[in-house]
Amino acid sequence: MVAEDQVYLFVLTRNSVSRSLDASVHQIPINQAALSVRVNKFHRLTTGRNFAFRAAAREFYDLLLKPAEPQLRGKNTICIIPDGILWDAPFQAALSTTKRYLIEDYAVYYAPSFSSLIETAKRKKTDSTGSLLAFGNPIAGDETIASLRSRQRGESFDPLPEAETEVRKLAELFGQDRSKTFLGASADEKTFKSLASEYSTIHLATHGVLDNRNPLYSYLLVAKAEGDGTDDGLIEAREIMNLHLPVDLVVLSACDTASRRLWRDWRTETGLPLRPSDLRLNKKGRRSLAFTCFRN
Repeated sequence: MVAEDQVYLFVLTRNSVSRSLDASVHQIPINQAALSVRVNKFHRLTTGRNFAFRAAAREFYDLLLKPAEPQLRGKNTICIIPDGILWDAPFQAALSTTKRYLIEDYAVYYAPSFSSLIETAKRKKTDSTGSLLAFGNPIAGDETIASLRSRQRGESFDPLPEAETEVRKLAELFGQDRSKTFLGASADEKTFKSLASEYSTIHLATHGVLDNRNPLYSYLLVAKAEGDGTDDGLIEAREIMNLHLPVDLVVLSACDTASRRLWRDWRTETGLPLRPSDLRLNKKGRRSLAFTCFRN
């Protein structure tokens, strides 16, 4: 928990012998302003693929993870529930005293809150008939791209590098009988809405835009079906709310889809301890969401 004058690190583990829960609290002597500086530096160097990030990664580990080392010894999975600015921190890239990244020693995942983690664990796995639905490098069309570029200054919406190769490799892993993939012009909004509820894993290798002012209008860019006058090629958060998608995993594979800008604005304006991405996806039945923190 990030307080104004210090940070509280709560560690909850299960005893391997008695199976009881053990809890501990560590006080981290750093104020909110200083923490923001460190986290922003760590995030910036990591997403920018700057090799200087190793020093920042080590500092971050020593500050926020090293105090918990005794409790984490012998564990292989860590669930992180960040608070405030810590949503910007790529914990998985923290560098330990043994010069290993956290993700090398633990399976790392995030939850928006402890209560949502409990609710997610209670849900039964989906009985979806398929396994993988993947969209790669959708062709949105010149008119759509021109319109988006005028609205989103600094965003080029160029084709995503290797997105089609990424999707094809996934299809090979799942097998043709357990996967369905759509590339380029075929990766359209109408197809997504008609098939998404039938698959347990959804992989979207496309652009995503977070709208800080109007969270419900944040969107994923896909193709527009030819001759379809009802869809615009943008799968907006408000539309996802109306879809029945009881899938197990949604992967948003594009530049910096793990951005927390929207989370910060949402928390400031509403006071709710959830990011909009979690509110729009996890609340609709998604058990897991995977994001990326890099920029090309």
